[in-house]
Amino acid sequence: AVPPAAPPAPPAWPPWHFAKYSDSLLHPTAANIRTSKLEYYKIYKPFLIGDIVRRSPGRAASSDGTFRIMGRTKSDGEVLVLIIGEEHSIVGWFVTRSESWEELRPGLTAFRDRLERLGTLEQLAAWWSDRCCDGCLDVTKHVLVQIMHGSRIWRAPYKDCFHGINGVTRTGDEGVPLQKSELGTGLFRAVREIPDSEVDPPANYLIRAKKMNQGVARVEALNKYRKSGIIRNRTYQPETQLRRWKAETKKWVDKAEACRREGVRCVVRPQTARRVMGTIEAMTAAEPHIARGCWCDPWP
Repeated sequence: AVPPAAPPAPPAWPPWHFAKYSDSLLHPTAANIRTSKLEYYKIYKPFLIGDIVRRSPGRAASSDGTFRIMGRTKSDGEVLVLIIGEEHSIVGWFVTRSESWEELRPGLTAFRDRLERLGTLEQLAAWWSDRCCDGCLDVTKHVLVQIMHGSRIWRAPYKDCFHGINGVTRTGDEGVPLQKSELGTGLFRAVREIPDSEVDPPANYLIRAKKMNQGVARVEALNKYRKSGIIRNRTYQPETQLRRWKAETKKWVDKAEACRREGVRCVVRPQTARRVMGTIEAMTAAEPHIARGCWCDPWP
């Protein structure tokens, strides 16, 4: 009998190959991560742009410019301008060389035309910007009103009180934090109020659930529910804002003078140069904008 044939020998092992990890997309090097993100962006870019150009801001919008991001790019642009809707989502963006309204005009005109195509232009009724009226004496003739014709925008942009107050407090001396906190709180109370109708419901809940007395419950309600938005605040009317703001300014003028006489440090800083505004000067500079209603809420 013929013996069975021996099975074929297995193929020889290939020689060792030492891979260069940076050449493999499986290895999370900085170059591979960057390449992967760029490739993913190419895939998703049409969908992202399509989503943005179908968005509408609703009845309110704000424009805000950032210089930091543009400083990291190779571009002639200096400012990335974001348009944010009332749901706090970005509904548009463009790049300019400055934040002047003439620089913003082409982008805002294109944005207006988009809203007209979508049939949502008539919903837009208010606009916010860090620049607010930009010194325009007649707020009804601001350039934004001209650009957004067909919408319900009737006046120059508003300025939210947070940025307005921050423009004052950042001029103060950082070395006296308690006074700086007092300054910010006083300025807030000069232009905004927390009505009892907002505090009473959560305070009554704490009285029932935690067996607190009324005074303690109100303090606890403010501390616990104000930052989350459960307790809201609102602005005074411009006349009341201006009167209270001037009273707060006088208070700090007197306080700064008292600190100077006693030789102690004060949060109020004097104006030391033409382009470096002092604390009292910053408060005084805000008064015309408050008088024009730039710091008021457009709706109750």
